[in-house]
Amino acid sequence: MANFLGYDVSWGWLGLTVLGGSLLHIGTNTANDYFDHTSGTDEANYNYMVPYSGGSRSIQMGLISSKGMLIVSLVAFALSAVVGIPLIIKAGYPVLWLGLIGFISGFFYTAPPFRFASRKGLGELLIGLNFGPLMVVGSALVQTGQILPEALLLAYRSDF
Repeated sequence: MANFLGYDVSWGWLGLTVLGGSLLHIGTNTANDYFDHTSGTDEANYNYMVPYSGGSRSIQMGLISSKGMLIVSLVAFALSAVVGIPLIIKAGYPVLWLGLIGFISGFFYTAPPFRFASRKGLGELLIGLNFGPLMVVGSALVQTGQILPEALLLAYRSDF
């Protein structure tokens, strides 16, 4: 997006941005596995071998303990915060707010007390927000130092 609009793209900053987003994603997926396990959701799901449903089943198959899965999640989230520090220094506090939204919506997707995934469409809305505006606008923000209206338009288009 930034390159298309005539901005120079820093591949180093882009790589750091993608790394931070990937760590948030890893933290979210592993938190989801942990909280689905502790709530009994995974045990009740007998049709788990379908795309986009059932989690990784890593805990159920004995590949990792539930405590280990929680630790992986918390470490991934912590590393995303560490990666976020230079991004915030470069592009300002909007990056912090985008990262916090990503963390809160990701961690509490299936975690109590919010369990966003079970709130009639809110989980889907948050997935769209995280993979659309947060990633696209955040990446453009790090590259340009500003929130670009074009990035917002492109971000919402990517959700559909």
